[in-house]
Amino acid sequence: HTGGRMLAAGAALKEHDAAQVFAPQQPGLSAQTVHSFKGEDCDAVMIVVRRHYGTDPTSQLELWEAAISGAEVDAEKEEERRVMFVALTRAARYCLVALPDDQRGRAVADACGGLGFVVIG
Repeated sequence: HTGGRMLAAGAALKEHDAAQVFAPQQPGLSAQTVHSFKGEDCDAVMIVVRRHYGTDPTSQLELWEAAISGAEVDAEKEEERRVMFVALTRAARYCLVALPDDQRGRAVADACGGLGFVVIG
Protein backbone atom coordinates (compact mmCIF):
# COMPACT_ATOMS: atom_id res chain seq x y z
CA HIS A 1 0.00 0.00 0.00
CA THR A 2 1.28 3.41 -0.89
CA GLY A 3 -0.07 6.79 0.14
CA GLY A 4 -2.99 8.19 -1.81
CA ARG A 5 -4.57 4.88 -2.78
CA MET A 6 -8.04 4.01 -1.61
CA LEU A 7 -9.86 0.71 -1.62
CA ALA A 8 -13.52 0.90 -2.54
CA ALA A 9 -15.97 -0.87 -0.25
CA GLY A 10 -18.80 -2.89 -1.68
CA ALA A 11 -22.37 -1.63 -1.72
CA ALA A 12 -23.17 -3.73 1.37
CA LEU A 13 -20.82 -1.53 3.42
CA LYS A 14 -21.99 1.89 2.18
CA GLU A 15 -23.87 2.62 5.42
CA HIS A 16 -20.76 2.19 7.61
CA ASP A 17 -18.89 5.31 8.62
CA ALA A 18 -15.12 4.68 8.54
CA ALA A 19 -14.55 7.28 11.27
CA GLN A 20 -16.73 5.27 13.64
CA VAL A 21 -15.46 1.85 12.55
CA PHE A 22 -11.85 2.85 13.17
CA ALA A 23 -12.53 5.12 16.16
CA PRO A 24 -10.31 4.73 19.21
CA GLN A 25 -11.43 2.24 21.82
CA GLN A 26 -13.85 3.56 24.43
CA PRO A 27 -12.28 4.40 27.80
CA GLY A 28 -12.76 1.63 30.33
CA LEU A 29 -13.20 -1.06 27.69
CA SER A 30 -10.18 -3.27 27.18
CA ALA A 31 -9.30 -6.78 26.15
CA GLN A 32 -7.09 -8.63 28.59
CA THR A 33 -5.96 -12.17 29.15
CA VAL A 34 -6.98 -13.92 32.34
CA HIS A 35 -3.35 -13.86 33.47
CA SER A 36 -3.12 -10.06 33.13
CA PHE A 37 -5.85 -9.25 35.65
CA LYS A 38 -5.42 -11.86 38.35
CA GLY A 39 -6.92 -10.76 41.64
CA GLU A 40 -9.02 -8.01 40.03
CA ASP A 41 -12.74 -7.95 39.35
CA CYS A 42 -14.52 -6.33 36.42
CA ASP A 43 -18.18 -5.43 35.99
CA ALA A 44 -18.33 -7.53 32.85
CA VAL A 45 -16.17 -10.31 31.46
CA MET A 46 -16.37 -11.98 28.06
CA ILE A 47 -14.78 -15.39 27.64
CA VAL A 48 -14.20 -16.58 24.08
CA VAL A 49 -14.00 -20.35 23.69
CA ARG A 50 -12.38 -21.05 20.37
CA ARG A 51 -13.39 -23.81 18.01
CA HIS A 52 -11.61 -27.12 18.64
CA TYR A 53 -8.93 -28.13 16.17
CA GLY A 54 -6.77 -31.25 16.07
CA THR A 55 -3.56 -29.78 17.51
CA ASP A 56 -5.27 -27.59 20.14
CA PRO A 57 -3.14 -28.04 23.28
CA THR A 58 -5.77 -26.57 25.62
CA SER A 59 -8.98 -28.08 24.20
CA GLN A 60 -11.11 -25.31 25.71
CA LEU A 61 -14.33 -26.75 24.31
CA GLU A 62 -13.43 -30.14 25.79
CA LEU A 63 -13.05 -28.51 29.21
CA TRP A 64 -16.54 -27.03 28.95
CA GLU A 65 -17.95 -30.40 27.90
CA ALA A 66 -16.30 -32.03 30.93
CA ALA A 67 -17.56 -29.31 33.27
CA ILE A 68 -21.19 -29.68 32.23
CA SER A 69 -21.11 -33.48 32.24
CA GLY A 70 -19.20 -33.81 35.52
CA ALA A 71 -16.43 -35.78 33.80
CA GLU A 72 -12.90 -35.82 35.16
CA VAL A 73 -10.29 -33.62 33.49
CA ASP A 74 -6.91 -35.04 32.51
CA ALA A 75 -4.14 -33.94 34.86
CA GLU A 76 -2.30 -32.06 32.08
CA LYS A 77 -5.44 -29.95 31.47
CA GLU A 78 -6.08 -29.17 35.12
CA GLU A 79 -4.21 -25.84 34.95
CA GLU A 80 -6.28 -24.73 31.96
CA ARG A 81 -9.45 -25.67 33.87
CA ARG A 82 -8.29 -23.56 36.80
CA VAL A 83 -7.62 -20.61 34.46
CA MET A 84 -11.14 -20.99 33.03
CA PHE A 85 -12.57 -20.88 36.56
CA VAL A 86 -10.57 -17.75 37.35
CA ALA A 87 -11.94 -16.07 34.21
CA LEU A 88 -15.53 -16.95 35.14
CA THR A 89 -15.17 -15.61 38.66
CA ARG A 90 -13.67 -12.23 37.67
CA ALA A 91 -17.09 -10.90 36.59
CA ALA A 92 -18.79 -8.80 39.27
CA ARG A 93 -22.07 -8.39 37.35
CA TYR A 94 -22.05 -9.96 33.88
CA CYS A 95 -20.22 -12.85 32.28
CA LEU A 96 -20.63 -13.66 28.61
CA VAL A 97 -19.26 -16.93 27.28
CA ALA A 98 -18.91 -17.02 23.48
CA LEU A 99 -18.95 -20.58 22.16
CA PRO A 100 -18.23 -21.77 18.61
CA ASP A 101 -21.22 -21.79 16.29
CA ASP A 102 -20.94 -25.46 15.43
CA GLN A 103 -22.56 -28.68 16.63
CA ARG A 104 -20.31 -29.06 19.69
CA GLY A 105 -20.59 -25.41 20.70
CA ARG A 106 -24.38 -25.47 20.40
CA ALA A 107 -24.54 -28.68 22.47
CA VAL A 108 -22.48 -27.04 25.24
CA ALA A 109 -24.70 -23.92 25.09
CA ASP A 110 -27.86 -26.05 25.36
CA ALA A 111 -26.42 -27.93 28.35
CA CYS A 112 -25.44 -24.64 30.02
CA GLY A 113 -29.01 -23.44 29.51
CA GLY A 114 -30.14 -26.45 31.54
CA LEU A 115 -27.82 -25.34 34.34
CA GLY A 116 -29.41 -21.90 34.63
CA PHE A 117 -27.35 -19.89 32.15
CA VAL A 118 -29.23 -17.56 29.81
CA VAL A 119 -28.52 -18.77 26.26
CA ILE A 120 -28.61 -16.10 23.54
CA GLY A 121 -28.59 -17.02 19.87
